[in-house]
Amino acid sequence: MKFKTQVIQTNYLSPSVKQILFHRPPGFEFLAGQFVTVRFRNKFGKMIKRQYSISSAPTDFKFIELAVTLVKGGPCSTYLHNLKIGDEVEMIGPAGEFVLSTIEGRYKKTFICTGTGVAPFRSMIWDVVPNNTNFIRLVAGYRCKEDALYHNEFESLSHQYENFLYKLCLSRENNPEYPYKKERVTDWLKDEKVLMTSETYICGLDRMVTDVEKILLDKNCQPKDIYYERYD
Repeated sequence: MKFKTQVIQTNYLSPSVKQILFHRPPGFEFLAGQFVTVRFRNKFGKMIKRQYSISSAPTDFKFIELAVTLVKGGPCSTYLHNLKIGDEVEMIGPAGEFVLSTIEGRYKKTFICTGTGVAPFRSMIWDVVPNNTNFIRLVAGYRCKEDALYHNEFESLSHQYENFLYKLCLSRENNPEYPYKKERVTDWLKDEKVLMTSETYICGLDRMVTDVEKILLDKNCQPKDIYYERYD
């Protein structure tokens, strides 16, 4: 569906990523993991379109949340980062097939992501974890801790729900007090001896997705149990 919506709240999740909440119009229904397309005309009148995963849960009926990285020279990310509360935005959606294949029956799922690739997983986690016996493990990779999106929220959820496990991987953290070793999600995956999962979902840049998929296949994971979405 094509619709217009208004900004109701903005907040920085990290130095470069902005959380933007839009009014959710009546009749807008989506599955966790789907995306919307943002449309606007630039100063030359050209229509610009970009897709962003919805990071809020389907049960958040009051708003649609996006997590937007400011890309240098990126027309849409600049447009979205400059929005003020009350500004009107045109969207199309929902769309996309990067959704959970099953909720009942197959109980162990691993989500592996980098950067804003966490957005669809946050929607899935809030949709499933509080109301279901599925075991969900989230492995999220960033350069530094200040880049980690929704970190406190995920840590809190991991303490609140026994069926949710959260692993943070930082590749370039310079804080000498950081208690864990520096590692990428691929480093963690290579060292993980028992995956304890029936399905693995991957979201991030193309190279990361390809590398993670190769490691999973080398560990004898079945191709039919690997799902992924690339955003570059």
